[in-house]
Amino acid sequence: MKTVAAFVIIFCLSSCYSLFPHSSRKVRNAIRDSGFMQYPDSMYKATKSELDIYDFKPHETIADIGFGMAWLEGVILVHYDSLTIYANDIHKFAFLYVDTIIGSYLTLRKTPNTNQFITVRGTETSTNLPDSTIDKIIVRETFHHFTKPNEMLKDIHRKLKPKGTLFIYEENIKESYFNQACKSTIFNRQDLLAFFDSDDWNLLEEHVITDSPGSIPSWWLSQIGETIPKRIYVFQKK
Repeated sequence: MKTVAAFVIIFCLSSCYSLFPHSSRKVRNAIRDSGFMQYPDSMYKATKSELDIYDFKPHETIADIGFGMAWLEGVILVHYDSLTIYANDIHKFAFLYVDTIIGSYLTLRKTPNTNQFITVRGTETSTNLPDSTIDKIIVRETFHHFTKPNEMLKDIHRKLKPKGTLFIYEENIKESYFNQACKSTIFNRQDLLAFFDSDDWNLLEEHVITDSPGSIPSWWLSQIGETIPKRIYVFQKK
């Protein structure tokens, strides 16, 4: 169990950018850290409960805010077609190896890639995404990193198309708490929903999942017998 705990701590720290970037290590380590494996069907099966909630359709434009090591983008690019995918982050670290990581995932496709992949560097108050062009925006274990959440939600609202969908993925917890690794507050349901102005957003659905553990890809975590409950909030732009 000590080994398992250490494994979990390392990856949680990595997701919060608390570890030293991998710029001095070999590129293959960055690919490994993204959750890359040679078994695309297993990766998809382990992530399917989350992907089913996003319900991607051909020709949609989607954006992932705070893409980190880009493993979610990798899985999407392997298993979906005809999507435009914006990968957004504010940290230089996220962009160091992203092209190599994505290229590695694309080698797992069984058919030619028909998706378009675009990286965009944002700021603390802006995604720098094009206005009114995004069908679905995913904020996956990133909301608690927002230093200016109200400003970011206003910006995200502008980027979505009319009736566009926003997915917020965070820990499913009873009480908000300050995460020492992330140096930020992880919000419970009540505190998180307080940020969402009813004039801007409709809360459509909520899903609690236990088999998609965030910064540790689920196909890895399943090998050590641990799960981390998450809650996905599904909002529609008014």
